[in-house]
Amino acid sequence: MRLSTGQILNNRYRIVKLLGQGGFGAVYRAWDTNLNGPVAVKENFDPSPASQNQFAREASMLFLLRHNNLPRVIDHFNIPTQGQYLVMDFVEGEDLDAMLDQTGGWLAEASVLLWIEQVCDALAYMHAQNPPIIHRDIKPANIKITPQGKAILVDFGIAKAYDPKAATTQGARAVTPGFSPNEQYGQGRTDARTDVYALGATLYNLLTGQTPVESVQRTTGVSLSAPRTLNPLISPSVEKAILKAMEIAPAQRFQSIGEFKAILLRQPSVQITGAIPSSTPVSAAPPVARSAPLQKTGGRLPIWAFVAIGLILVVCIGATGAYTFGFFPKKTTEPAVNPTRTPRPTQSEVTRAIATPGQASTQSNPGAQPTQISPERAPTLVVTESASGVATKPPTANIPPSGPVKDQSPTPKNPGISSWQQGKLAYVSYENGHNQIFVRELSDESSKSSLLPEPNGATRTESPWWSPGGDKLAFFSQVNNQNQAFVINYPLPGTLQDLKTRSWTDYTHTPTWSPNGDRILLAATQQNKNRFIILNASNGKVLSSISPGIEQARLPAWSPNGKLIAFTDGKAIYTIPIDGGIPVTLTTAGHENYSPAWSPDGVWITYQSDAGRAAGHDEIWMLNPNGGNPRKVTSTPDNAWARAPTWSPDGNWIIFVSNQDKSIGADYGELYAVSVDTGKTIQLTHTGGNVYDWRPSWGK
Repeated sequence: MRLSTGQILNNRYRIVKLLGQGGFGAVYRAWDTNLNGPVAVKENFDPSPASQNQFAREASMLFLLRHNNLPRVIDHFNIPTQGQYLVMDFVEGEDLDAMLDQTGGWLAEASVLLWIEQVCDALAYMHAQNPPIIHRDIKPANIKITPQGKAILVDFGIAKAYDPKAATTQGARAVTPGFSPNEQYGQGRTDARTDVYALGATLYNLLTGQTPVESVQRTTGVSLSAPRTLNPLISPSVEKAILKAMEIAPAQRFQSIGEFKAILLRQPSVQITGAIPSSTPVSAAPPVARSAPLQKTGGRLPIWAFVAIGLILVVCIGATGAYTFGFFPKKTTEPAVNPTRTPRPTQSEVTRAIATPGQASTQSNPGAQPTQISPERAPTLVVTESASGVATKPPTANIPPSGPVKDQSPTPKNPGISSWQQGKLAYVSYENGHNQIFVRELSDESSKSSLLPEPNGATRTESPWWSPGGDKLAFFSQVNNQNQAFVINYPLPGTLQDLKTRSWTDYTHTPTWSPNGDRILLAATQQNKNRFIILNASNGKVLSSISPGIEQARLPAWSPNGKLIAFTDGKAIYTIPIDGGIPVTLTTAGHENYSPAWSPDGVWITYQSDAGRAAGHDEIWMLNPNGGNPRKVTSTPDNAWARAPTWSPDGNWIIFVSNQDKSIGADYGELYAVSVDTGKTIQLTHTGGNVYDWRPSWGK
């Protein structure tokens, strides 16, 4: 029975809105009047015994699961003559299928791998249960991304406990064309390798924008296009992992989710064995259209093959419509969480990228196809829940498909104040005869205060960087002609901590914090060799040292997931694993590429580059951590520059230094904020051009 808005269910759950429905069930957003929070209510009104039994089994299995990347079951009950109900945590955010549909390309590999890693953890946990629980319906629509960037695996409508002696029951049998392996058709048995195939197909879909060829078609000779023929920015190792996960024979796939994850994330403990197809030529079979997952993609199929496929699908859909095509239906349109999409390259770009595997494509060249962010975009309305259960719609930034894309921003601390006015800013200004650090609240320009106490004997203080909690500031000062690293507590004046770097290094600069604030990464020179040093933030003890192997390596920035360092040598932007390794070059064009900074969600790296302009006349650019989707963020006058970008904590704005108003010298200007959404630019300081163009930092 269709529930109505405002209806109280089971004397506890007030229905807020219908999220989706089908022939045998519906999903609602509701308000738990006992616990005072949002919940998801799944309704099953299919009276058949198989459907009722499967629904009850789902409730029993899910009630026992407790994992950060799985929703929690809260309640399960029956209402005679009406239906069965399952109440779960309501997961805020947007699913990956909706993200994929919103724009016309694919999702960036770096962000997708972060999400898939979390899904792997959830599946490994499910498979480790006794008996193992097999999800059996992994696809982009069943992975939701929260505003905080967490991936949640949802919709367990056909999950089942694994029984090696029993074939899949009709009540739990279902297929999703393009994502279900061959054993989910007919009477085959499913196990953990079924989820491996579906997760590989999900990854294929997210990184290429195309639904994979249906597994049944593949058994009749239709080939699966290699992922890099559709998106040459995919890493060769990721392509190999996808293709092995999607092998038709279960014995040839990864035998566990843990094995798949290890190879996918390039962990050295597991090696791929067996023949894995390499990228096929550009002339390979065209991709399957998303709107028609059973579309022909290779040579002509015999008529009997189509008849067989049709009969199988009819039987499966008829037997289990309540679980894949009914009870967990295609959901109605919801407000979007802004995805990360990369436009499809031209045919020539595909050819060049495949011809030189492992190298950054020409799309990594910021000067190749400059894309200006469109200033004409209306804000997206995102539904939130008030304590009373009434839906409200505060605005949040919406990223155009051709421009940077990010997660939803949090609700501003002060309603009605633009997000660029939230938090505090640390920057360097030339005053009192030398460079020193100042801090100001962004909502009040008059709140500017100097960084006191400065180290004794300091003649130059630079490169401030806020800790993740905004309660400490790392920086370096030039004392007795030697750069030394310090930390100061906030608010000012705070306790000053000397990290004593002068005892083990010749030169130290640009400290930055680990994502959890327990370590500090900085650049240093030791015996004329450039290194990145990681310190214990509490006592300054050296924990590790990384040699990037690139002359003049500087300005390291720690990625939000803690796994990579972005840095520059003045000519290009690079990344390197936090434990060392071979640097990856992200940019190649322009006389200068400098000052990298990560977006809070880790999806973008912003930097300054003079690509396409006269030497020294930089603009602010951004690209994905795999070197893809570069675009220009700012547009300064011909005789001006924009440098030293830093992100707002909510990812909506970038602050930078520019001399477009005033400047006391070649390396000084004023601070500006640019909206990542619209390109709107606001001048933040009016010092007379005293701000030094090296790393302002935006704190919470």
